[in-house]
Amino acid sequence: MPPESLGQPDEAQMDPAAVELMRLWVANRCLCMSLRPELEAEPSEFGVLLADLFSHACRAYAGHVGGSEADIRATMFLAFARRMGDHPEETVRAYLLPC
Repeated sequence: MPPESLGQPDEAQMDPAAVELMRLWVANRCLCMSLRPELEAEPSEFGVLLADLFSHACRAYAGHVGGSEADIRATMFLAFARRMGDHPEETVRAYLLPC
């Protein structure tokens, strides 16, 4: 039996101007999504959206497994860099070390 659908966040329910941007699923072991096509945003704004989504995922996973958020963030970031085809070790070092 599939899990129950996720509910709408309280903040979105209370804001009459809230807009759903995307939905994500795993189907047939692959990620699939719906993205609102009429969004008018700059590529940099989508980068901010991805960074916020990443932070939420790190916090949620750390809370679920009781692990270190910093360790989980580093592991997720390395997987992200690999998936994007970047040079993961250099990217992670630059990301984790302060400027």
